[in-house]
Amino acid sequence: MDINGVAAELSQLVERTRRAWPGFEAEAEVAGLAGLQFREFFTMLLPFYESVDVPGAAEQLRLIRNDDAKRAAVDELFELYQDEEKMRSIPVEL
Repeated sequence: MDINGVAAELSQLVERTRRAWPGFEAEAEVAGLAGLQFREFFTMLLPFYESVDVPGAAEQLRLIRNDDAKRAAVDELFELYQDEEKMRSIPVEL
């Protein structure tokens, strides 16, 4: 494995996912995976982690899928993030 190549690729990915969010006194920079919306963890990342056998991912998905309240919460979160007007009204500090 070419560690330098992997590091260079990850560095490029970090730059592409870098975001600046307004704060009280200045913009806050959010880089890398921290810049992903919360919904992406449940709808994209966790299922992907399960598919590549990341330890614990399958169990976490099973816990969500087998619990009506958790599944409803993830669905509601996904719907909330689809509403751009609601998202703009939520203070970034939250």
